[in-house]
Amino acid sequence: MTAAYSYSDTAGDVAIVVKLFRSLMIIPVTFALAVYQAKKDSIGLAGNGFKLYKSLPWFVLAFLLASIINTTGVVPTEITADFGKTGRFLIIMAMTAIGLSTNLRELIKSGGKAVLLGFVCSVAVAVCSLLVVFII
Repeated sequence: MTAAYSYSDTAGDVAIVVKLFRSLMIIPVTFALAVYQAKKDSIGLAGNGFKLYKSLPWFVLAFLLASIINTTGVVPTEITADFGKTGRFLIIMAMTAIGLSTNLRELIKSGGKAVLLGFVCSVAVAVCSLLVVFII
């Protein structure tokens, strides 16, 4: 469920489509970035050509496998619901740990470009989400 359903059924349906689209974009975007970085890193290295299996992050394959398993219904709904609760708990714990260990002054001082990039990416995601909403 999504909070958009509190506005209307149509808004909720659109919100789900946007969320699923953003989730599925993890796969091609990560794949493209992995290929780009691996080819960039392998330039000038004699005999060490591009190897996709060393470049692609394992979590992308795990995400794809979990999506396929959940879609086929092989695992009962009760178990996948428990996985969802556990996943949300772990994400909250990870985000809390990151937040507690982040020194904003040091981050801005040493990584102003990274902060700017994060902001630009957030704006890009918001703009793309709005475009999808208005196109659909």
